Amino acid sequence: REGVLAMLGELREEMKGVLQEASWMSEQSRTVALDKLGGMLFEVGGPSQNKELGFTAGGSWFQDSVMMAQGLCSRQIQRMGTVLARDDWGGELGAMSVNAFYNVHANALFVPEALLRPPFLQKPSQDKKAGAGSASMSPSDFGALGGLLGHEMTHGFDNVGRLFTPALIIKNWWDASTVGAYKERAECIGEHYASYSVQGHHVSGNLTLGEDLADMGGLHLAYRAMLHHRRSRGGTTGTHLARAAKQEFFTAWAGTWCELATKQDAAQSIRTDPHAPARTRVNAALSWFPP
Repeated sequence: REGVLAMLGELREEMKGVLQEASWMSEQSRTVALDKLGGMLFEVGGPSQNKELGFTAGGSWFQDSVMMAQGLCSRQIQRMGTVLARDDWGGELGAMSVNAFYNVHANALFVPEALLRPPFLQKPSQDKKAGAGSASMSPSDFGALGGLLGHEMTHGFDNVGRLFTPALIIKNWWDASTVGAYKERAECIGEHYASYSVQGHHVSGNLTLGEDLADMGGLHLAYRAMLHHRRSRGGTTGTHLARAAKQEFFTAWAGTWCELATKQDAAQSIRTDPHAPARTRVNAALSWFPP
C-alpha cells in the first residue's frame, strides 16, 4: 500500500510538471488546475467497513449475481439525496475489484487491493540507496499499474473532469483562450482515434474521447514517473535508458489491455462502449508517444 501511495505521489509530481509546462494554458487556469491536482484524494486498499451482501450466497452464479445487483440497486436508491464522504467507495467498487476509479464529484482516486499484485504490480524490491523501507518499482510496475493510475488521474482533467473546480462544482474556471486551445488539441486526439476501425466500423472519437485522453495522459505520466524513479535511484534514463527497461515498460502497458472478444461483442462495443477497442487503446496511444 505504501509503495502504491508513493507511486501516486510520483505521478502527481509528473502531472504537476505537465501542467507547468503547458504553454497553451493561461497562468490563471494553470493555478486553479494545480490547486485541483494538489487536492486530489488517494484511497488505496478498500473501504474501511465492508458492506453486508443483504442475502445468503449459495445459489447458482447467475442467481447470486442477480441478488447482488438487486441489493446494489436498493442501496443506491437509499443513498439518493444524501451527502457522501469524499472517501466513500460507493456500492460497486471494493477491495476485490480489478479496476481503479476516479470520482469526478469528489476529486478522489480509488485503488482496490486486487490491483496490488501481479500482473499490475510485482513484489517491490527494497532500495538500499533510497533508505530503509523504500520500495523500488520496476519498469513493468510503472507500465501496468502506473499507466492505469495515471489514466485515472488524467480523468480529473479530461473533457468532463475539467468542468469541475477544486471545490467540486461545475463552473467555467478556464479562460476562453485556454478552453479553445484545449478543445483544439482534444479534437486532434478524437480524429486520431477515429482513424482506427474494427470489422469495418470506425472508432467514434467523440464517444471515446474522455477515455482516449486518459489513456494518452496515463501513458505519458507513467513513463515520466518511471524515468524520475530510476534517476532518483541511480539508474540510467533518457536516451541512455536500457533497452530492456523500455521493452519491459511498454510490454506491461500493452498487456494491461489484453482481452478476448467475440466478433458480435466487438461490433457491439465499438458502437456503445466509451472505451476504444483494446487493440486501439494500445496502438493509438503508442503511435503518438515520443519516448
